[in-house]
Amino acid sequence: MLDASTVFARALGIVFLTGGLQPLFNRKAMSRAIDGAIEHPVAFWIVGLINLLLGSFMVAVQEVWSAD
Repeated sequence: MLDASTVFARALGIVFLTGGLQPLFNRKAMSRAIDGAIEHPVAFWIVGLINLLLGSFMVAVQEVWSAD
């Protein structure tokens, strides 16, 4: 069975990879997303809150804190 760190690393790796490649393949959608974020600044707060909650969850679930 995999530990929590490995599961989070794999999941975040996929998310970061797809998020990083997305602007290369779909520039128009990325431009619309940026324009939408500028028009609706509350979205930044909502996304930030979600990120804070998910990050807090990952820190709480992490059992071992070592430099190994």
